[in-house]
Amino acid sequence: MASPRVRRALLITLQWVLTVAVIGAMALVLASKWPQLHKLLSFSAGTVAIIAAGALALFFMNGVVLQAMARPFDLHLPLPEAIVIALVDATLNYLPLKGGTIATGAVLWSRYRLMPTKFAAMVTGASVINVWVCTTMGSVLLLTRGVAVAGAWVLLVVPTAGVAALVVWGLRFDGHVADTEHAHWFVRTVNRILDGVRAIFSDLTLVLQLVFYNAIRVGIAALQLKVAFGALSTPIGWSTALIMSSLATVLGRMSIIPGGLGFREGGVAGVAALLGISATVGLAASVIERTITVTFIAICGIPATLYVSKTTPWARLTRSGDEEESEA
Repeated sequence: MASPRVRRALLITLQWVLTVAVIGAMALVLASKWPQLHKLLSFSAGTVAIIAAGALALFFMNGVVLQAMARPFDLHLPLPEAIVIALVDATLNYLPLKGGTIATGAVLWSRYRLMPTKFAAMVTGASVINVWVCTTMGSVLLLTRGVAVAGAWVLLVVPTAGVAALVVWGLRFDGHVADTEHAHWFVRTVNRILDGVRAIFSDLTLVLQLVFYNAIRVGIAALQLKVAFGALSTPIGWSTALIMSSLATVLGRMSIIPGGLGFREGGVAGVAALLGISATVGLAASVIERTITVTFIAICGIPATLYVSKTTPWARLTRSGDEEESEA
């Protein structure tokens, strides 16, 4: 049986291979359609500026969400710090094995002593609410247009029932999950994560705030797509852009490829075809938006990552680091 190190190396290799394959496949599709796309393309500095501004706004909102998610665990993150950490997260999540998420957990532990189980609860709660907001917005808009009605009802009812169950479960929270101090480490870990998730959903004000913040994020991403489609001489309405943005976001979360590459772009192309727009144009618009956003992430995120790396007391991640501090 392969060792954990070998399995990790194989998984990283697989993710890199898939990433290159997906990017190559998208490039081949777009290259084969270039004569058609070339006639549509009307790229401008304004297109770049608006999509880049949208990326900046998303960095800000990601920081706001991180700050809000930390409050149930008595961690009061300054907003500038939360924005920088969220930017590092977005940057490093283009590396295999969710590098950004792991780095964020390490930074919050080293800087603020936030337990990994609490961070796992934060990630779980934030992901559940983000997926619910996206599926709800997308499904409701599909229903209003009478498109893919059966699928839209499934997207609306199933996630909503799940979130409603979590809220009811959270409201019955008494501040403690049974067996949190269980003798087995795995049971303790799982129950402490559940403890954190339940604490999040027990706070209705926080849940409503997160719903609002995620709706804003979907709207910003929709604006970016709207501008990208405009650059291809294919204007789309807000309803169309919101459907694409919300459903493509959910698909991107399902990807094992870093950054959700391919799944998000394929989601935009698929939803475009569903709504009567050329799938090739949808793919091209999504690639335009992704290219500008990734470039902007690199410009802002690499310096932010270097700053966080230099200012984080990494020695505190180890027990020996703690002992050295106590002796100093």
